[in-house]
This record gives sequence, structure tokens and C-alpha cells, in this order.
Amino acid sequence: MNKSKIRVLTTLNHEEPDQVPIFIAGIDSEDVIKNLNKSGKSLGSVGDYLKKVQYIPFWRNLVKWISHTKLFIKAGLLNLIKLYKKVGIDLITVPMTLLITGGGKFGIKLPDDPKNKLNYVDEYGRIFKFIETPDKIKIAYYVGGYFDSNDLNEAMEKFENFIDKFDPEHPVRRRMYKTALEIAKDDIYVVPSSVGVLEPAWESFGFNTFVKLIFKEKDFMKKVFQKLGNIAKHVLEIACSEFGAELVWIWDDQAHKTGPFLTLEQFRTFVLPELKKICDMVHQYNAKLILHTDGNIYKLIDDLINVAKIDGLNPWEPASSMDIIEGKKKWGDKITLVGNVDPIKYLAHGTPEMVEERVKELIKYCAPGGGYILSSGHSIHPAVKYENFIAMINAAKKYGKYPLLL
Repeated sequence: MNKSKIRVLTTLNHEEPDQVPIFIAGIDSEDVIKNLNKSGKSLGSVGDYLKKVQYIPFWRNLVKWISHTKLFIKAGLLNLIKLYKKVGIDLITVPMTLLITGGGKFGIKLPDDPKNKLNYVDEYGRIFKFIETPDKIKIAYYVGGYFDSNDLNEAMEKFENFIDKFDPEHPVRRRMYKTALEIAKDDIYVVPSSVGVLEPAWESFGFNTFVKLIFKEKDFMKKVFQKLGNIAKHVLEIACSEFGAELVWIWDDQAHKTGPFLTLEQFRTFVLPELKKICDMVHQYNAKLILHTDGNIYKLIDDLINVAKIDGLNPWEPASSMDIIEGKKKWGDKITLVGNVDPIKYLAHGTPEMVEERVKELIKYCAPGGGYILSSGHSIHPAVKYENFIAMINAAKKYGKYPLLL
């Protein structure tokens, strides 16, 4: 019996489980990782492997092939899932997109760093470079769009040629999800995920080119969003229809710290219909969908709930003035809220005592009646301290038992 799965799904049904579920988007803090691993070593990264193999002939094709094998996928997931189990986290998302398939490739020449081969283009056309944090962790950092161009016709042509190579049926997608399920067993709830439609759209073109296209090439951009929506729908339907997934996750940042990237009219024209299409498919399988978007999205929430009909929202980013307690009062009967311990104020610069008090406050006001999953207000970024991270987990377990006594 998967207690974490029951806990999460009960919460999503706005009922009270045995305790408040815990979710962590990702851990990039060396201090956290080293203290959680008995070996005292980090989990490593793809960047480390690329650095070792880049002198082998045809290394780009070799790495692309290796990255799709079950052995490589299992090696990448094993330590992460073990770590999450050890901490007592309930929910982990596993990507079925954002991979290196189709036109994606490793080791392209970057205009500002032509000799650095530790980079890649993913299957959507987003360019990432591996950078080293002060704690010596190599993480993939978005640096630009593969279709970015001052010539809009060139940008549109490059997108069309590239996205046609995207294969929603690529076997690596099933392999990722299936392997994670096999490793996790009944100890943690594995949820399949896909990138959404707005984030890959603007990131693959670069923001400046994206904005020009939105205003000057509306019909083309409608087709872009439709194609991206169809991809996400297709991939997540595999998870629902073949694996019986009861919850799926969409990653789709839609705003900056002060408000949405698009006007409300633009959002309703380009993005909302595609999100609704994905949600409708998921609900046909009696499954639920949680949307992740950073930034201040207050202007979008009513549409996300009433039109797209999302079932949960993450992370209610504190740095963007998103107040999750107020969100519970206004929307808590309609969606599950996932968040939002401030990763800067509390997890990086606070004390364990401060973290405990904040977790206690969040549970007191957000958890009654279910519909709340405790999480950081972002990922566990490099500056997060181990003692504060553990304080968050321990406080969630201490105060999050139902019936709540706060």
C-alpha cells in the first residue's frame, strides 16, 4: 500500500488524510545533499559526464543514445528517489518531456562561449549550459532560444523544421516513468510530468523574438501553442491511459515577479485554450492535474480554475508576493494549494526556529479540510541550509498530523 499516494490523492479530494503531504521540486543545495548522503558526496550531474566523454569520436550521438537507455535513467533516478524516501517526502515528479530527442543535441557552439561544449538544446529548442555553483554543483541553466533571430521569417522556419522532429511516442518517455515507478515501489508517489505551452514557447524563441511574434505573427503563434498543447496532451495521455496515472504535473512558468508575461487577452487567446485541452483530457481519465508556475499570477488564477479547471497550483512564490494563506481563503475550496515556505527568507537566511514557526503557520491556515501540500516556495536552491531544510520537513511531520491540533 502506497501511503504517500493515498495521502496526496486524499488531499486533492479536499479530504483530510493522516498527515499533510510534503513535496520538494528539486534539490540543488550541496549543503543539503552532502548532509543527507552518508558518503558526503553530491549526486553528481550530467555536466560531469559530458566533461569526461567530449573527446570521444561522435560523442554527441553517443551521449544522446546513452541518455535514453534504462541503465542511464535508472542511475540518474536511483539516488534521487532514495534521498526523497529517506527524508520522508511524499511526492516526486518524473519528466516525460524536456529530454534530448528529435532535433535536440549536445555540445553546440554558443556565441558568447564557443569553446564550452557543456551545453545542450532540448527537444523544444531551449538552450542550456551547465554552470558550476559556488558549492561545485553543475546545474543546467537556461541561456537562450535556439530559434532566436532578428529575422522573424527565419525564426518561424527554424521552429517548424525543429518541432516536426518531436516524437511524443519516443520510448524514452515510457521508460522514464516506468523506471521511476519500479524504483519507488510503494514508498513514495511518483507523478508523471510534462512541460506546458507558454514556457517552452517563449524560451525556445528567446523572449524578445517571442514578443515580436506575439504582436506581428498572431496566426503563426496560435499554431505554435496548438502544437505544444498537442504534445503535452499526447504525452500525458500515455501516462493516464497506459499506466493509470491518477495525477499529472505541468511545468509552465507564466509570470515574472510583478505579473503575467502576457496580457489577459493574450493569455486567453494563446495559452488558456491549450491548458483547458490538456485538463479536459486528464479529467476524462478521472485523473487530476497540478500546475506549476512561478511569478505573480493573481490575474490568471480565476481563469486557471474556472476555465482550464486545474486541480492544484504550485508554488505560490513568496518572492513574487504570492500569499498562500490569502489564496486558501479565496480559492481553497476549488483547488489544492502546494507551497510555500520562502526559500530565501526562511530556508536560506532564516533559522530552524523561524522555519518551524512558518511551517506551523502554513499548516494552521492552509491545511484544515485537506487541499494543502506543504512545499518550498521554489526549489531547494544552492543557498538553502541543511538545518533549515530539515527543520521544514520535521515541522511538517510534527504539526501536520490530522486531526490538526493547532
